[in-house]
Parts: sequence; structure tokens; C-alpha cells
Amino acid sequence: MTADSDSGLYQLLLHLPQAETVTVGRLGTFDLAAGYYVYTGSALRARARRVARHRASIKPLRWHIDYLTTVATVVAVRLLPVADGECATHQQLCAQAGVTLPARGFGSSDCRQGCGSHLAYLGREPTAWPGPPNDAARDPRVAGCIDD
Repeated sequence: MTADSDSGLYQLLLHLPQAETVTVGRLGTFDLAAGYYVYTGSALRARARRVARHRASIKPLRWHIDYLTTVATVVAVRLLPVADGECATHQQLCAQAGVTLPARGFGSSDCRQGCGSHLAYLGREPTAWPGPPNDAARDPRVAGCIDD
């Protein structure tokens, strides 16, 4: 295993069973519809640990995604190479029909590509989810990844 083998992008597919009003630290309060969401993030190191932290139900609220995971469940994970680009990967998802951005600024504080948010709403069904999680299902460092 090379030093950077645990770095790269990740996408979390989250399910919110009922509509919720979520306060996301200083970012603000958002009314989120029931359904499926995708959060796109990156980790330059310790990606498996980062994903496991996002999946944990008890944790300090540090990142925007931490606030959402208090009410939504991570149901699948995709791991992608960093070369794909966090913003390009997210924008590709957002270009699909019916995908919307429910929370301006969410997870995109350092975005320089004009994403507006790194959280996307897919609707009541995850039809825009880009297929089964790829290497996440085979990566023993990412416990509990679901292979659709």
C-alpha cells in the first residue's frame, strides 16, 4: 500500500426518511425534503477513516455533513480517484435530470469551481445515483459499505 492509497474522493448516498429542518452550524438552517441525497467530498489522506466517521452516529459536529448525518443515514459509498476532481465529479452528478442543490454552501466552503453546494438532492428515489459503489465494497478499510 502506498502512502496515498487511502486518499481520494468519496460520495455518500444518504437517505432522509422524513422531511427535516436541519441547522448546519454557522451555515444556516435548511428545510430538507424526505428522500435521497449525495454528498461529494475528498480526503488527501485517511479517506477510510473519514468515511467511517461520517457514517458514525455519535461524533462531534465539525463538518457540514456531520449535521446532516444526525438525521439521515449513509446507505452507500463510492470511492473515486482524486484525479477525477471533487467539483467535476459533483457537477457531473448535478447535470442529471431532476437533481437539485438543497443547501447553498453545504460542503463547498473551499470550492473554487462554482458548485454552490457539494450536497445534491436526488428525489424520493436514488435514480441519479451513478450505479453501485465501486472499490468501496471491496475495501476492508471502509467498514459497512453497501454494494447495490
